[in-house]
Amino acid sequence: EREPIELPDESPSWCVAELGGEAALTALREWRPDLIYAHGLTDPALEAAAIKIAPSIFFAHNYHGNCISGAKTFKSPVAVPCSRRFGWQCLLHFYPHRCGGLNPVTTWRQYRLQSNRHEVLHRYNAIVVFSEHMQREYAKYGLNPYLAYPAPDKTQSDESRGQLSITLRLSESRTGNWCS
Repeated sequence: EREPIELPDESPSWCVAELGGEAALTALREWRPDLIYAHGLTDPALEAAAIKIAPSIFFAHNYHGNCISGAKTFKSPVAVPCSRRFGWQCLLHFYPHRCGGLNPVTTWRQYRLQSNRHEVLHRYNAIVVFSEHMQREYAKYGLNPYLAYPAPDKTQSDESRGQLSITLRLSESRTGNWCS
């Protein structure tokens, strides 16, 4: 287990595990954030409620809402990346391609969880990714993800390479922390 990242003393922090979902949502609502920059909560219902509070951006680090196991990999007969669109048809491939575990109850629970997460993705104001691969992955579902750090091309100056391609203007700079 790692130590939490320390925030400035004046930064509020709400932990769902400590406060409970409703109390954390109430505290977040009362704080009145200008923007919610989310990285995927454990509970899709809580995530959906949180992103109603303010304009929200989701940072897609992984296949959140796009794969039952989260790995996007067929492991049998040989390991290969999966390029399928997420949907009920994934259940038909899960066991033959060894996408994840062998417990059908767990598979069904994970499918429902990822389906709920997938539905919440469409409620975000923006989705940000770090790679063209993830940009293509999320675009499959009618989402329009922003590529935060586009691959450098030869026409860019050294100074402009790696700069964020999106700019957010907020009325004031405030940070808070939410954990689930």
